[in-house]
Amino acid sequence: MSKLAHDISHLGNVLRARAVSQIREHSTQFANIPEFYRDQLSHVIIQKWDPENAIATAKDLFGKTKLRYAAIDGTERTDPTFDLMIFYGGAYAALGSIDLEIREPIQSVTIDSQLTTGGVGVAACIPVYISEIPEIELARLKFSHEKEDQKETRTINDIFDETVIDNSQIANDIMLLAEIRLGETLAKTKHYDVIILDRYLAGTHANLLAKTVSFNSYEQESSLIGLETEFGEVTKADLWFNRYRPFNKRIDIPPPRGEYLSHRIFFELEQREELSLSQLIEEFGLSDSPRVIGRVKKAIELLEKNDVVTVIGEGKETEIILSDTYKQSFARILAAKETIVSKLFDLEDKDTNPLRIDVKGEKRWLTTVDLALLSLFSFNSLVHEAQTRPFLLIGITKDTYSRDFRNQFLNFLNAFPESPVKIDMKTKMALPQTDRGLLQAVSHVVLDELHPPWATQEYDTAFRTMGPKKGELWPTMSGSHQNIILSERLFVKSFIQLREGKTNPELRSTVLMTDRVVLEKDLKHAIRLPNLIHHYRGISEHVRPLVMPANAKDNPIQNLIMRILTLLDAPSIPEAMGHNKPLFVADKVCKWFGEVFGGIVSSTKQWMETHKDIRSYAFHLTSFREKRTDFEQTRKG
Repeated sequence: MSKLAHDISHLGNVLRARAVSQIREHSTQFANIPEFYRDQLSHVIIQKWDPENAIATAKDLFGKTKLRYAAIDGTERTDPTFDLMIFYGGAYAALGSIDLEIREPIQSVTIDSQLTTGGVGVAACIPVYISEIPEIELARLKFSHEKEDQKETRTINDIFDETVIDNSQIANDIMLLAEIRLGETLAKTKHYDVIILDRYLAGTHANLLAKTVSFNSYEQESSLIGLETEFGEVTKADLWFNRYRPFNKRIDIPPPRGEYLSHRIFFELEQREELSLSQLIEEFGLSDSPRVIGRVKKAIELLEKNDVVTVIGEGKETEIILSDTYKQSFARILAAKETIVSKLFDLEDKDTNPLRIDVKGEKRWLTTVDLALLSLFSFNSLVHEAQTRPFLLIGITKDTYSRDFRNQFLNFLNAFPESPVKIDMKTKMALPQTDRGLLQAVSHVVLDELHPPWATQEYDTAFRTMGPKKGELWPTMSGSHQNIILSERLFVKSFIQLREGKTNPELRSTVLMTDRVVLEKDLKHAIRLPNLIHHYRGISEHVRPLVMPANAKDNPIQNLIMRILTLLDAPSIPEAMGHNKPLFVADKVCKWFGEVFGGIVSSTKQWMETHKDIRSYAFHLTSFREKRTDFEQTRKG
């Protein structure tokens, strides 16, 4: 036997031995789980749910018990065809009804028929020449050939190569925008009481904010600046100061602290057009120390520098006046978003590329930053609809490697004097390292004590980025990355497990992560926490996250959501057991549409190859790999 054959044969034995060793080592982490569950974790897990209370909550929220729902999923694909890259992104909603007064899921839940012909969805199909992709990725960044700047030359070449080889991000951005757009459209019909997205709401929001954070680069990275609307031209300040919507004073978002202070001042001025410095400090509940006043003044200077406000006077009686141009800033953003997004998903317009917009007589490509901004503005609109109507906007995540429940929230409860959770950190460190892994292991080990459907208590998604500050007394918090704490009171999250086998309790569904938009009604049920202190750039600021009670009676909205999700489970479908049947259906329809579109692309390519006017041109644009495949298939017959 040759050495190569011996190595291949031996490789299988090595892999099996090492895999078994790794699994056995991992299983030793389970030894401490029973004690950890009884002493600590059981205090934050809810098992008892009240169907009658869910009916009462539905009547209070919606005035009815028969609810309409929409479950939205998306799909995307990128197809190279000659010198074109064809980007496809779409979203589909499975629609139906839930009657909470009928106890049996089979009778209580209906899914609308005619899924592929009478359903609701949006899609965009966009062909782009490979040579033009960097304009979308690089975002109008102009490189002068006259400059002898080798660093810039290398940068544009590197980006060109990368975007040609890996350009799936564009299709993914279109898919995300399609999902949010569909949700926003359905929400504005006011026909739906529950909208479910197959994604992590707080994570999506944070990612969109991160992609659009470079204020000083907007002029190079965004094609939206200068776009004419009926309310005037879009400016850089319009894009920046509308990012942190929705504005909801009753819920107190965005909070008047840190990175959000100038945005909150802008939103307050939109309501009254003129405020004094002393009024802002008083209404925000800030101290009148010189440092705090200096922070507020700095936020006002950012607004003044961008001509958003005019400042008159000095000291505490300084008057801040919103400029006439920015009284319609939000209207401009909404108009620009609506014009572009409606065009992007308009399949009736066959003659124009929806990724190109006309700005001051110049054709510009929408950039990936623009797509993120449009998604963010649409997402903010969707959240605002959920808070004001209201309806339940829920995100469900199947696979997650988050650690904030384990590492941030449990540590917070451990430090909170009134919490019954007191964690032995040494024991916790020996347990599985991810939230889902920890909770899945607990459910597997304490079968007799923990029975689905169960959920962890809901907590603010701001805990993803905060925790007790080491070495300092409670209630001092710190940000987990660059000492920044994300905006609180926007979303609360929990982990859930919905199903176990009727004859075999060891057969249990996957632990899922859910999050939802905070509603005003949540404020009266939330646990009263002390004002948490965050030392940010030399100033003590207050952070006010929400932590909901760990029982169904005192958190009626979570009780209602668990009732809805339990009814929407699909125990008869093995791969969807413990998940969500409408999302499962939406996913299958999305995949069907994606496959159909793939067939359309393939047939379009064949049509081009045989068209008498363009076939010779198409042949020369075909890559070597495509030509070789065609020849091989022809040879094989």
